[in-house]
Amino acid sequence: MTQPMGWPDWRDVDGAMLEFLERLKGREFATTCCDDCGTCFFPPQGLCPECFSENVSFKHPEGKATLYAFTHIDRSFRFAAPDVIGIVEIEGVSGRVLSRIDAPLEDLEIGMDLTLDFIDVGEGCLLHQFRPVT
Repeated sequence: MTQPMGWPDWRDVDGAMLEFLERLKGREFATTCCDDCGTCFFPPQGLCPECFSENVSFKHPEGKATLYAFTHIDRSFRFAAPDVIGIVEIEGVSGRVLSRIDAPLEDLEIGMDLTLDFIDVGEGCLLHQFRPVT
């Protein structure tokens, strides 16, 4: 199977990431949390990075999302160009989320609150994105 340029080869993606992508198709953003130590982490994976337990399950992050960093891109393989890409921190989740930010660059500030949204990128693929809280 030929992959569009810039898209990962799905044969290299583990089960947790495949489940994450399937959940996105249903407009559901969930990540993995350890059922032993309670750590939630992104990206989703089948092994807890804190205690190395394989006893993990998907949960919806309940903490607020804030903009950690952002940039404007003119060319890209995965996102439309020009576009704004940001790194988002979600309270209570270990790790950060790389995501499209649905707002003009000049409207963004580090530390601002964001809300989750979704974007249809075609070919039956729905991805997460964030936008400023209004």
